[in-house]
Amino acid sequence: MELLITGFTAFGPHEKNPTEWLAEESECSYQILPVDYRGVDEWLEERIPEQYGAWLMMGVHGSAEKFHLEAVGRNVIGVHPDNSGFVAGPGPIDAAGPHQLSSSLWVGHGLVIETEARHLTTDAGSYLCDFLLYRGLQLFPNLPLGFLHVPTFDVMPAELQLAELKSLIEELKSAHSLI
Repeated sequence: MELLITGFTAFGPHEKNPTEWLAEESECSYQILPVDYRGVDEWLEERIPEQYGAWLMMGVHGSAEKFHLEAVGRNVIGVHPDNSGFVAGPGPIDAAGPHQLSSSLWVGHGLVIETEARHLTTDAGSYLCDFLLYRGLQLFPNLPLGFLHVPTFDVMPAELQLAELKSLIEELKSAHSLI
């Protein structure tokens, strides 16, 4: 089975979303998702991730200095509008759902979590990144999946991010027996 990678289109202050370029250059199967709650929900309803052996989601984190491997998806939506102007919060993603769900991609698979270029965090925010992670964990409980926040290219240059991403991809492929 293959690894699926998803990135997002540009939004807010980010004229270009680094994850769009990183996904395209990853040499893996990839999809670029809209920064739109309804669009993400529609994409999830297509159940595309089920066709893969694991799923690496990516989003840009405006104040990150290195890669953030998100350990949990939290059941919370903030007040920021998506690209269509829709405001989904404040409130829970799923009123009946648990407070948080643990990522199934990083921990317990022999990955090197803490390096100079990446570390494990527990706050994927309250916008579409956390929404996608939480909903993915809800809908695909048996699929290894996780969310990677990347810095802007101003903070960590594109080529350095791509090299780190490819290294992480190779570790994930090995850890999860992917091709």
